[in-house]
Amino acid sequence: MHHVYLYEKESVHHLFFDCVVARSIWSGISEVLGFSIGCNFGPSAVFWLSNIKNLVTNMATSAVESLEAEK
Repeated sequence: MHHVYLYEKESVHHLFFDCVVARSIWSGISEVLGFSIGCNFGPSAVFWLSNIKNLVTNMATSAVESLEAEK
């Protein structure tokens, strides 16, 4: 599948991390939380799974992923 506007090949990584909208969302979440969430699934998943104390972060990243899945 190709991106409608840029004719770049889409991938899961592009949709969640490279897309302008995704980068903006992650930047906003990182700013609110006071730290960088990461720019790929590995660090984000490790952080999410290993840090149950960060419930707000877990919920925010899950919400973003759910919204992206609805597209």
